[in-house]
Amino acid sequence: MKKREKRKYMYGKFHHETYEFREAIHDLFSIFFEKNKQLSMPIHNEIIDLRNEIIVLLKSWIGTKIIEKKFGIEMPLNITKPIAAALPENQDNVRREYKPCEICGESRCADFCHIIPRENGGSANKGNLVSLCPTHHFLFDQCRLNKQEWDKLDFSNKNVESIKYAQNIILLMLKNFWNYGTNKFCGCKCGGMEFNSIIKDTSFGFKVKRLICKQCGEECYNFGEVK
Repeated sequence: MKKREKRKYMYGKFHHETYEFREAIHDLFSIFFEKNKQLSMPIHNEIIDLRNEIIVLLKSWIGTKIIEKKFGIEMPLNITKPIAAALPENQDNVRREYKPCEICGESRCADFCHIIPRENGGSANKGNLVSLCPTHHFLFDQCRLNKQEWDKLDFSNKNVESIKYAQNIILLMLKNFWNYGTNKFCGCKCGGMEFNSIIKDTSFGFKVKRLICKQCGEECYNFGEVK
């Protein structure tokens, strides 16, 4: 079977897919400034700040809809004002800070990890970032941290929406990983978080392992073929 090719994006899929929208807003304000050249510099800068806040707010709204569709969880909007360090072109300066990994303390090679992923509309301001070494960054993104590692992370000073995402999505996925060996879902659609693991015979002559919700009895996850 031919391996499916995936498109790569310089700043992530979400950044790429909202490019046209951001350019349209930029052009709209550029036309306004062209027609109003007499504006004083303070007023000009205030309008630029307003434009940036509008972009952050609308990107956040798109992100909340992505999360709601994926996980069925309503998220608050990110109303954090954008800062220069959060812009993609300035991320190298942020990465060079080399803050220690918040889990193991490694400081020679650590960078910032998004709590709400960029593909779900996560912002690049520090309220949505944790400092992690490459190993723990990977385990965080894949929801494969163990409980002791997770408990070392402090989200108390993070954005409201980032805290909710960590508690209602990441933690639930981690609990499923700890209890059932899968990090592919964050619970049953009915809200149930306890499952029975069963193995069934198929008409094709092999066995499959499945998780059945104890609350509603629906199948929530299929591990596929088992020996």
